[in-house]
Amino acid sequence: MIFRTLIIVLSFAIFSGCASTTLAPQTANKMQQSRIATAAYVVDKKIVYNEMVYKGLYNETRTQEAVFDGFWDIDQAYTETLTSVLAELNLNASAASQALSDDNQARFEQSVKQSLAAAQNSDQYTFALDSGVRSSLTEAGYDYLVLLRTPHLMVNTTSMIDSATIMIPSALIILDLSENREELNDFLLVQGFTDYEESVRELELNNLALIKTATNPRLRMGLENRLADILAIERKN
Repeated sequence: MIFRTLIIVLSFAIFSGCASTTLAPQTANKMQQSRIATAAYVVDKKIVYNEMVYKGLYNETRTQEAVFDGFWDIDQAYTETLTSVLAELNLNASAASQALSDDNQARFEQSVKQSLAAAQNSDQYTFALDSGVRSSLTEAGYDYLVLLRTPHLMVNTTSMIDSATIMIPSALIILDLSENREELNDFLLVQGFTDYEESVRELELNNLALIKTATNPRLRMGLENRLADILAIERKN
């Protein structure tokens, strides 16, 4: 428990320094009167495990990866969560995939992949959407796109405890479709915590059941809090 608490405190210290971004009041008001397309996309369907092994006089970090593509439609699951959260905030939101052909869906996913690569190589990056995809969304009546983009899932643990921190490091992006203008590109970190018996790879059992249980409620909570702040929406307790 001490180590888990330390992880939480350190993570807060690292990410609390990130600037908190909100929309201009006129943009927030316009979004609340508009149709919003939603999408979540995890670029690499994999888990990156980082285990800190204590060696007495020094520490060693061991990294391994596990691909879960085909075991969990994480994009659909996270898109449903994002859409549901926006609907609970009284916004008119639905999945972008409803308005996209298979070809345009593939182009959309390629745009997201390219955007991640660009963001990793430049701190001056802004999100650009394929023009055909944008046209399809505007023709379907959408005014904005809200995108949750995640590179992959991360799991941190240590050799001294049978407990893991599951991290979903994401970008929350809002695009004005008619103006082809990025209105927001904000970092969102969601963390969940779970125990295991012998190996951290037990998190992959039963179609990643432990990971889903540990992170799904926290993803919803994180999106609720952040989107309410971004849109200046006061929620009832």
